[in-house]
Amino acid sequence: MQWDEIGVIVAGDGVFGSGSSQLQSPWGVYVDSNNTIYVADYSNHRIQQWFPNAVSGNTVIGVTGVSGSNGSLLNYPIAVYGDTQQRLYVGDSNGIRVWSLGASVGYPLPGSSGIGPINGIFVDKNGNIYASALSSCAVRMWTPTGTASTLVAGGTGCGPSSSQLYDPYGLSVDSSTSTIFISNWNVQTIVSWPIGATNGTIIAGQNSISGTDAFLLKYPCDVKLDPYGNLYVADSGNNRILLFCQNPSSTSATIIAGYQLSYPQSIALDSNLNLYVSSAGNSQVQKFTRIV
Repeated sequence: MQWDEIGVIVAGDGVFGSGSSQLQSPWGVYVDSNNTIYVADYSNHRIQQWFPNAVSGNTVIGVTGVSGSNGSLLNYPIAVYGDTQQRLYVGDSNGIRVWSLGASVGYPLPGSSGIGPINGIFVDKNGNIYASALSSCAVRMWTPTGTASTLVAGGTGCGPSSSQLYDPYGLSVDSSTSTIFISNWNVQTIVSWPIGATNGTIIAGQNSISGTDAFLLKYPCDVKLDPYGNLYVADSGNNRILLFCQNPSSTSATIIAGYQLSYPQSIALDSNLNLYVSSAGNSQVQKFTRIV
């Protein structure tokens, strides 16, 4: 597979600001089935919605420039993800809240209070919600009707051992194999972790070693899985997006995006495997079109 090496700006105008056409340190990005883009606009305390080909965004959650912990405000949102019921799940420094699309007030995900800042959210095809919790270096899961979460990865303290995570950020889940893929930010790796297992396995990068080679990572912030089992990594410290092919499996990557990126935080794929990247350093989201 190949992508156009020049990204097209699809959200934000590249100017650090709080206007409707601007973003300020964008983090999480989510693309729905209609190719509508949702961006966790971190420093503006809001979620911005961008329709295809739009020149400005709409604030659908939060109040621009106003932080808070009540039902209508956000406090430095990092993660955003949606489900098939048009609900948006937002992770910020206060935990996880859920908004029905168009609602002005969100509600806490049951049992999510007290887990601290959330770095990543993923909702699988069965409606299970997964979140990476920074403070506990763990990934927790909620069923669609659950009122409490289950520990599914990490949670034994922050560290570099195979039974630990260290500042987990983005994540993806392969429901067919019950496996979580986690960007293990502070030890420069991507790990695969069977749901509920006591240990994970490094599948990209080397433990606690950063670098610019194709087999090394530097503070990876996100990982996404495509329908073919390939892994896409936002290698943030190296300002690039890497593709690790899994058929056959490879620990050496191909750089598929890097031009004009500045500290890429989050990645998303649409149904045609076009790639979307939120670039915090230049306050925009770029789209890289798949051409083969």
